[in-house]
Amino acid sequence: MCVLLSLCLPLQAEGTGASAKDEEGVEFFVRAVPDRAEVIYGDSCLVSYVLYASVPFVKVECKDEVKVKNAHVRRLDIRREATSGYVVENGRRYHTLVWAQYVVAPERMGELILPACKFKAVLGVPEPVRDPFEAFLGRRRVREVEKSAANDKIHIKVKEKPRHTSKELLRRKGTFM
Repeated sequence: MCVLLSLCLPLQAEGTGASAKDEEGVEFFVRAVPDRAEVIYGDSCLVSYVLYASVPFVKVECKDEVKVKNAHVRRLDIRREATSGYVVENGRRYHTLVWAQYVVAPERMGELILPACKFKAVLGVPEPVRDPFEAFLGRRRVREVEKSAANDKIHIKVKEKPRHTSKELLRRKGTFM
């Protein structure tokens, strides 16, 4: 359920990494997607690292750990194969994969900076089938292309918890003024 929410966020809350596009038009990029741009101190936010590619993923690896100064970071256990999907952006269809999700809980007020993670991917570029018999049987050849990309650093503001007025406190106790 969290996966679907993280993919439907507005574009301004995302960190779009540099896009790796070659002469054939194969594109691969990474976005770190927080579920909100501001967090109230004492609360937490969900950050998803989503991979985008113009052709299907064959293999992906990332050795970077997400460590945030002045925050507690907990990685969620997700099934990556269950998070794969498609999205259309700027008229182009991309294969997507949620690589990891983290719950980030700030320990101080101020600003949190989530690091950039570097990813290496092997992408499967479909080759045209010349033999009509192989095309009829659904046999396709795939050429593997290696790409690398990284997301931008994400800045999340940590705000002070809002103070309550005396009227609000009395309403919570059940007494109305």
